[in-house]
Amino acid sequence: QVKVGAATVEVSGITLDKQNASVEVGQTVTLTATVNPSDATDKTVTWTTSDESVATVDANGVVTTIKEGSVVITATAGGFEATCEITVTAKTTENDSQSSESTGEKGGCMGSIGSSILSVLALSAFALLRKKK
Repeated sequence: QVKVGAATVEVSGITLDKQNASVEVGQTVTLTATVNPSDATDKTVTWTTSDESVATVDANGVVTTIKEGSVVITATAGGFEATCEITVTAKTTENDSQSSESTGEKGGCMGSIGSSILSVLALSAFALLRKKK
């Protein structure tokens, strides 16, 4: 008995949805790999990181950042590779952004700018109305 199987379709390439990303320490980013052609027989993707102390990557392309630095995540399928460079930045704290809650001011900086703009607009409108009379 001779079995004739379907023809094997070899992988011709792999791409990632991101070539680079910037992520804060402790955050995650998901990379999506596309294996070509879409009907390739074995579309298994293997994920690796260039530095596990900076970021790890799981079997689904979920990158978890650990500490500041840069890391290259590589997706491999059928002998082809695609990479994404991840820059891991320091975690932003509330003290880094002067919110109106932390300063106790209503409206904060944007409130002052906004009211100044409204004042200029009101004066301009008043001047235009006076000219028409």
